[in-house]
Amino acid sequence: MLSAAQQTRLIETLRSIDFINLPDAYRSGGVACVYYGTDAPLVVMSLRMEGKRNRILHYHGCLNCEEWAELLAHMQGASSEIEAPAACDPASRLPRLTEFENSLDEMLGTGAYVKIER
Repeated sequence: MLSAAQQTRLIETLRSIDFINLPDAYRSGGVACVYYGTDAPLVVMSLRMEGKRNRILHYHGCLNCEEWAELLAHMQGASSEIEAPAACDPASRLPRLTEFENSLDEMLGTGAYVKIER
């Protein structure tokens, strides 16, 4: 059970990342997930707040542009066929969504069962 303070923090975070208006899917090859790796978990979150609802499928193999650039730099010697990433979108909410999911795992104690290594 979440404490009142945790519930308040959770609601504030959901508002700050504009969860209700996020794309409904971050999955490999989709518009919101251009760069991705394989064999990562999928998180499904649903929220109903203030008369609105959003359900998000978030494939944790999705890479934001900074992660893709880092991977690209690491692999550059391995293959010359890897394309450079498009310009980074500074407004991307993917890192904040991932951070929120991780903090939720921590609050609920489920983080002990989930670990993503990149």
